Amino acid sequence: MSSKHPYLKLAAGIAFLVLSVSAFSQEVSVGSVSVPGGDPASVDVTYTAPMGSDIVLVQLDILYDETQLGAPDLSSCTGAAPNGGSTFCSNPSAGVVRIINEDPFNNPLASGVIGTVSWNTGTVPADPGIYPLAVSGLLYVDSGASPVAGTSSDGQITVQAPPNGFYGSSPAPGSELNLGEAVVNSLASPIQTLTVSNSSADDFNISGFSSGAPELTLPAGSFVVPGSGSVDFDGVTEDAVACTPSAVGTNSGSFAVAHDAAGGPTTPVSYDFTCKGLAPNVAVSPTMLMLNGSIGGTAPTATFDISNLDTIEETTSDAQNVQLAESGDTEISITDGLTDNVLIVDEIDSVEVSCSTGTATDYSKTITVSWNDPVTGGTAMQDVTVNCSIANVAPGYTSDPAVPGPLAFGQIANGDTSAIEQLTVTSCIAVPPVTGSFQDTVMVLE
Repeated sequence: MSSKHPYLKLAAGIAFLVLSVSAFSQEVSVGSVSVPGGDPASVDVTYTAPMGSDIVLVQLDILYDETQLGAPDLSSCTGAAPNGGSTFCSNPSAGVVRIINEDPFNNPLASGVIGTVSWNTGTVPADPGIYPLAVSGLLYVDSGASPVAGTSSDGQITVQAPPNGFYGSSPAPGSELNLGEAVVNSLASPIQTLTVSNSSADDFNISGFSSGAPELTLPAGSFVVPGSGSVDFDGVTEDAVACTPSAVGTNSGSFAVAHDAAGGPTTPVSYDFTCKGLAPNVAVSPTMLMLNGSIGGTAPTATFDISNLDTIEETTSDAQNVQLAESGDTEISITDGLTDNVLIVDEIDSVEVSCSTGTATDYSKTITVSWNDPVTGGTAMQDVTVNCSIANVAPGYTSDPAVPGPLAFGQIANGDTSAIEQLTVTSCIAVPPVTGSFQDTVMVLE
């Protein structure tokens, strides 16, 4: 706004001024319009100047119902006005349009349209009804920077029930439906209901649903959406829009609804969708075990873990039909197996194996861990190799002289070196067998 009008700062206080109104005072009027629901509604704001008027600025607020009409379109409001003035329009708060019309050279304003404000009744959309456009905060200022009294008249927007149907929906057209989650290649849940509504008194028809996404199952056939009614695609009243994820993680795409309603979004109406695919995340560790023992000794044991830990994306499902299969030497056996055949999310099972020590030889066995793989529709597998070596005898130790001795060095003078004493150590090694003995000479200084 031009800085040459400091008197605008007085606007908040003009309610306390006592002003005389001439028989032919200036007036601002807000237009009225009646439109079918879903159509744009535009109204002109007109200023009427009486003969000899000295008004150089007009300011007003238009109060309206934003919950029904939505945000205003002010693109045709701000700028050079048909009455020769300059207009600035704004939306300072919800439900308020502010219009300021002034002459930039401080000349009297002429009569004429000072701005045009539009609303799209299909954005919310607006229910059929009458919506007032009430003038508030009216201010007239003359060339001497003084407020002058004047009048105003309100307008209204009448939203008619649209003929031949009006398409609406929840969620809104163009929105995304979250269709739940499931193991890959299974039907996801919970579904999100799509409700198609009709704010018109007339029925309209849905001729069909369509999509190029293989994951979707769509309602089949055609449907009638009754006047002032709705149809729920919820799996109960009518078939639902449902998703069968084909891959692990987020599956997404779009679908369309074809209709013959005259009001609302044009046909076909598009929606996006997402659903999440889950699968087991089974890991086996370690996959190689080595057992060592001696004949007749305690059976050696070892363990491996089978886990099903969730991912950061939370795409893990329970592993079904978990099995252990064995092939190889029977001397190696499973001594502590699976808790059950379902490995739930974040579960870890430990499997213990042991080896018989009845015979001195080497053994080997393969343990195959298997579970259902929903991605391939088959079975996933991981092998664990278990090797075992049993020694012929346990390693032993003998010596001459026997433990604990002593070694006889005799009497030795301080600082002298004793004679050499012989210590014979015999070690029997398990594999391969060794005959005879090992000898070593130990020099002991005393």
